[in-house]
Amino acid sequence: DELKKIRAKTGISILGEGGEYESMTIDSPLFRLPLAIGSSRREWSRSGGTLRVEAASLVPRAGPSDGTS
Repeated sequence: DELKKIRAKTGISILGEGGEYESMTIDSPLFRLPLAIGSSRREWSRSGGTLRVEAASLVPRAGPSDGTS
């Protein structure tokens, strides 16, 4: 429902047509430490948006999946 509201307001395609979706990986088995986003803001232009990360840090993993075994 939120995406439908954004589409109605901005005219962007919620299917990603006419452009593409991007992603950001914040954790992976290949990473020593995961990334924690402390603060961010959404910036919208007429045809798209950006998540602007303003603060981020590396954080220790909890439990046996921390890669130290």
